[in-house]
Amino acid sequence: MAVTTRVSNATKNFLMPKLVEGVLQGNIGVSFFLVRAKKWRGAQEEVPFKFEKNANGGSFTGFDLLNTAAVDNTIKLTYDAAFNEISVVLPKSDLSLNDTEEKVADLMERQIMSDAFDLADNIGNQFYGDGTGNGGKDLLGLEGIVDDGTNVATIGGQARATYPALNGSVTASGGALTLALMYAEWDNVQEGMQEPSLILTTKTVRSLYNQLLEPKERYTLPVSGRDKLFMTTGAEQLAFRSAPIVADSKCPAGLMYFLNERSLEFRALPKWPLAEPINFMMEAMDGEPSPEIPKGLGFHWTGWVKPVNQEAIVGRVIHAGNFIVKNPRYNGKLTGITSI
Repeated sequence: MAVTTRVSNATKNFLMPKLVEGVLQGNIGVSFFLVRAKKWRGAQEEVPFKFEKNANGGSFTGFDLLNTAAVDNTIKLTYDAAFNEISVVLPKSDLSLNDTEEKVADLMERQIMSDAFDLADNIGNQFYGDGTGNGGKDLLGLEGIVDDGTNVATIGGQARATYPALNGSVTASGGALTLALMYAEWDNVQEGMQEPSLILTTKTVRSLYNQLLEPKERYTLPVSGRDKLFMTTGAEQLAFRSAPIVADSKCPAGLMYFLNERSLEFRALPKWPLAEPINFMMEAMDGEPSPEIPKGLGFHWTGWVKPVNQEAIVGRVIHAGNFIVKNPRYNGKLTGITSI
């Protein structure tokens, strides 16, 4: 019912102090790697990569002449840091009105956190790209990492056509998802102890996978530590073999990624000049984080700047770092999934 004038003139409204999010999509895929971030070191990150085996060896007997040719079978994969920013702007008139006895939330703190999550959402979009967006300034994403040269010809500055060992596994589903197809793709990227640790897909494809299983097969995996923080982003514990299957709203339609976290990681710059780290993700982590994990996971707050001709304050949230793939062949994807 409508509030009468008698009531409105005698009763204050109640404003909930917490801001309700109604815009952003789940940001699950990128969160898996951000909570496992490692420190960025040096001007560039370089990975020494062996692209073929030494073919000189063989059996011999007696005084056979043996091959003494030197072998040069390594290259370097080189990665640049990427930088993202979002501005935080507030007029002082708003801050003045907020700083009264009726304040229910700190407007300045709320705006910083709200904009920081918007920046994280932008990073989540880039996570599924190929790194060429905005003139090559975007983060390296899964479209570039998990490819066989069809869409992205180079990785780490090296040509996949020249070094086929840099290819990921890409398998067209033909439309239908089957367990046999998933087993085959797992086998494509598994070697020895190297196997997928995360399967990323869409909500639609996750539901299709659910339909393939008998009720007794719909098992879950226990989680702890950093995975607990990861699960607070909305991930569920449905699994295939030893890897969780996670639906991400940002994942492009029809895709199922088989990712190996030991071969793919996020490297974060631990410092930004005249700035401090933002700990909106670290504070929720159980226990003491490893010293190798950069505080703030690459997110930095620059502090406020006062414009010379406006009564306002301006700051920025900066994110600095990039995804590094050390061995692309341990990552794969199924494409074109529409049914079972």
